Order: sequence, then structure tokens, then C-alpha cells
Amino acid sequence: MCYGRVSSVFEDFTYEREIRSESGVDHVLIFNARVGDLSIQGCDVLQYRHDGLIEQLTVMLRPLKAVLAFEARTRVEFERIMAATADYGRRYRSGALQRCGRAEGPLTRHLHRCRALESRSACS
Repeated sequence: MCYGRVSSVFEDFTYEREIRSESGVDHVLIFNARVGDLSIQGCDVLQYRHDGLIEQLTVMLRPLKAVLAFEARTRVEFERIMAATADYGRRYRSGALQRCGRAEGPLTRHLHRCRALESRSACS
């Protein structure tokens, strides 16, 4: 959820530079974007494990004014998603939504598990 929502907050997102260590363990991506009418610059610092999977991701953003605008927009987006998820869960539990029997997204699968476990109160 995170990356998809963050990318919807940024406008005109472009990677400007890529830096790799000789060992290949460290990788930095520098980017520019806009949040509303403010320019924002950032970097993604990735550290890889020996098997090539990402072990750590650090994101840094600047300047502060743009970071605060980014945080405000991200919070609104997150609250919208959480409200939609809660509404979907309420409708599902009330029986207002019918199961279609086909493979569905992770949220729907989670809700199916919650419904199955409801009597045991095992779903958080």
C-alpha cells in the first residue's frame, strides 16, 4: 500500500541520479518531484542482502516545507483508504457483499479469514 499511495501524492516524479557501491550492497536513487506547487527532493537508500533482496530502505526528503505538505497529503490519503477499508469490512460482515467465488485481492482474502475466525476472536 505504501509505495502506491506515496506515488499518488507526488507529482512529476523523476529519478535524477543513481549511485551504486562497488560491492553492489548499497544503492542510492536521487529523485525530484512536486507536492502541489512545492518542489521536493529526496533519495532512496537501499541496502541489499547477500541473496539480492532488499534488507533496508531509507527515504530522505527535503526541504521541510515540502515535507510537511507531503505529510499532510499522505495523512489524508491514508485516512481515506482506512475509511474505505473499514466500510468494506462492515458491509462484508453484514452480508451486504456477496462472495463471487473467484480469486480476489489481499484485503478480501484477509476479510474472508477474519470472517472464518470471528467466532474465535482471532482476527486483529
